[in-house]
Amino acid sequence: MAHDGRYLWITDRLADQLHVVHPASGEVLFSVKAPGPHATGIAFDGQHLWVADYQTDRIYIGSQSGLVQCLPEQSADWHTIHVTGGALAAADGQRADERLAGTIA
Repeated sequence: MAHDGRYLWITDRLADQLHVVHPASGEVLFSVKAPGPHATGIAFDGQHLWVADYQTDRIYIGSQSGLVQCLPEQSADWHTIHVTGGALAAADGQRADERLAGTIA
């Protein structure tokens, strides 16, 4: 789950959707197709929405023009993702520790 400053963004890996939810009412305002078949992690860096996909081993970035593949396939099953200090960090299902997935340009 990620907060963009106004709404909550939630991944729904079973429906392959990203849901935008009003935080006070819990109402789903709209849903969009996830960029991959098994979105499991989501983060917001103040400008962009980042989505990790467990099945494709890719991390996608959201922009006003849509979701675009951001990082190349890696041997990791991404489960969680977060942005801190200008760096993108993610954890996969095989390791308990977080590892740097890339930096934000």
